[in-house]
Amino acid sequence: LSPSAVPNDETTAKALKVKAFYEDTKQDIDAAKNYLIETENFKNIFIVGECLGGKVAKNAAEKDNFYIGLGLIHPSMVNNENIKKSEIPTILFAGSDDPDYTQGIEFLNKKGFGKFNNYQIYHYVAHGWASSVADLSDPTIAKRLNETLGLLVAYLNQILSSQ
Repeated sequence: LSPSAVPNDETTAKALKVKAFYEDTKQDIDAAKNYLIETENFKNIFIVGECLGGKVAKNAAEKDNFYIGLGLIHPSMVNNENIKKSEIPTILFAGSDDPDYTQGIEFLNKKGFGKFNNYQIYHYVAHGWASSVADLSDPTIAKRLNETLGLLVAYLNQILSSQ
């Protein structure tokens, strides 16, 4: 690519802002939450986000205390300071090249819900391994994705059982 073909930081920031920040997604998130509560009669919701959706889910959980747990799958634009702000159990899955979230999770583990947190680093897959463009024909990626979904359900069940 030529330098002129690569978006500059301002362009990238504008593109990401569209769907990354709570104020920009609140209406859609609330509509989904209200549907689950009013139509499907859900009483508890565990919010999960993958990649940039991890930032969206983290922001929603931080701004709305309705959620009982947070799942982050190779989150983008999430750092240890963001993680430390969690007030609900947090389950985080990272690839080998994702940031190290140990500091944030260790901080959360000292909170009253600490026993429900989980942090998995998958060393043989890279960021994006659970995305819509992941190569699920690769047995390592498929295994990690299945493991992630199974762990999310297991931790959600533990959190629900504690309610």
